[in-house]
Amino acid sequence: MSSPYSSSNLGISIAPKVGLHASDVLGSHFDSVEDAELWYNNYARMLGFGVRKDDMRRRKKSGRITIRRWVCHFEGVRDERQSQNCSRVREPRPITRTGCRASFRVNYDDSVGKYITKEFRPEHNHHLASTNEVHLIRSHRKVTDAELAQAKALRHVGVKTCQFMDYMADQVEGPQNLRFTRKDMQNTLDASTRAEVGDSDSDTTIAYFTAKSEHDPGLCFEYTLDDENRLQNLFWADCVARYDYQCFGDVMAFDAMYKTNIYHKPLVTLVGTNHHFRTTVFGFALLADETIDSYTWLLQTFLSTMGNRMPVSVITDGDKAMSKAIKTMFTGFIHRLCCWHLEHNAQANLKNEDFTRKFHDLMLTPMTVVEFETQWSAVVAEFVLEHHVRDEMLREGAVIEVKIVKAVDVALYTVTEFGTPTTCWNVIHNLQKNHIQCSCQMMESVRLPCRHMFHVLKVEQIEKIPDNMVLRRWTKKTKEHNTCRTTKPEVDTDVSEMARFSALSAACNKMCYNAAKNIEAYENALVEINWLTLTYEQQSERDGLPNKKLRMGTKLRNPAVVKTKGAMSKAKCVAESSRKCGKCRQVGHTARFYSRE
Repeated sequence: MSSPYSSSNLGISIAPKVGLHASDVLGSHFDSVEDAELWYNNYARMLGFGVRKDDMRRRKKSGRITIRRWVCHFEGVRDERQSQNCSRVREPRPITRTGCRASFRVNYDDSVGKYITKEFRPEHNHHLASTNEVHLIRSHRKVTDAELAQAKALRHVGVKTCQFMDYMADQVEGPQNLRFTRKDMQNTLDASTRAEVGDSDSDTTIAYFTAKSEHDPGLCFEYTLDDENRLQNLFWADCVARYDYQCFGDVMAFDAMYKTNIYHKPLVTLVGTNHHFRTTVFGFALLADETIDSYTWLLQTFLSTMGNRMPVSVITDGDKAMSKAIKTMFTGFIHRLCCWHLEHNAQANLKNEDFTRKFHDLMLTPMTVVEFETQWSAVVAEFVLEHHVRDEMLREGAVIEVKIVKAVDVALYTVTEFGTPTTCWNVIHNLQKNHIQCSCQMMESVRLPCRHMFHVLKVEQIEKIPDNMVLRRWTKKTKEHNTCRTTKPEVDTDVSEMARFSALSAACNKMCYNAAKNIEAYENALVEINWLTLTYEQQSERDGLPNKKLRMGTKLRNPAVVKTKGAMSKAKCVAESSRKCGKCRQVGHTARFYSRE
């Protein structure tokens, strides 16, 4: 029996009109239960009530659904025993059942191979939701795959849930036109993450780096497992990080942060300063604990990855185990004071996979603008070096000579500074090699010349700065001498899919902007978009495209949650200088700096 409400006429744009009577719907046929459910949901949304699934019957042999019934979400009444229970701990939930008898039922008819409407009760005994309220009804709240993909793309670049909810609401002219709430979106995102990662977070993390290493031969990662096959320590550095270390690895900062991931594993960052005086990343590590053995493993792995090239200076945050491991690995260091913190780059409660993706992206982020301006600038002197030299030359006026001893090839200057007569420095000038060295070791630590050196140049009236006072690492050509070159990183299937989605979204924005200017263009664009959407949905179902994560052969267990030592207490602050600690903000506690003699 034909009807204007058959499944061929389904769709939001031609949903049934409200105010239907039973005679208008009885006898209508649908190709499937899903089509019948879609029709009734659209009808309920337009009228202003929610839908719940009720009775369902199947055939035992074939499993085909023969009867399916839906009711209003106000159907039924609450059991009085629940409200009369005086021993209950929680407050009773609000009453949402009014005994509404509105319903819709279809039966399968073998003669026509369709589902025929056998029951339709349109009467309700309660108020119906308005247009601005219907989006809050549970049965009409659903995050579609397209909306989920858009949310994932925005979340991938650091947009918060509340922010892209506002963005999506603005796209449909208000939150009342969204078919989900913020909580629905958050739950859907969390469920999607659990489905992708599940209980194999560590397995997925290693698989992620394995896939990356196939396209980036310079990527290195190492990890260890404990006796229970749990991921213990993890270190990674890509070709960009390794290349930067070859150029700027003379000074390395070594710092640990805590509670940056759901396992509370200490994150250790190994960074340096490039020729733009900006932080450059040499590698990251997630350690099992904060013991000497863990730090020693990290340093050994790091040096092996970097071709066993030792740094000239190492900066730490004052951790005792970290300091001892450095002294063990790098013999011949002297003790200095410094502080280096990168906590603002961390984000708490991330799984290992999300965490490594986030920081791997940080490592891949090039300073394109800075590099471009440097390479194409007409200025000869580099900004960092020029600024430092100008500042040290101004401070050179306070330098006072105490003693000068000259030999045939060497001159020894003993100098002090105005205001600190008890502190002296020795500056050695090799006349034959035109090489200057100062005992303040600024050149060995921050790799920049000091005012004491410039004082010797002034006394001896040397107009040209010696080569040893201008390191190549501060010049434009600092990377030209190195044979290591970064390869174009390629991404895995999931990342490529997200990139294609973002590119298509950006391309559609321009089309939508112009099509929305007049009604004819809007209607034509809407028809084409609906047709393309249906075409690609059918293609995806037909192709059965997989959405599986790469898995390693050995199943790895997720790490146990680490009990960190927590914030540093005031009692641990050692009065070593008048500087304020960067962590506890107390005078007397400082981090430690080690420099190789």
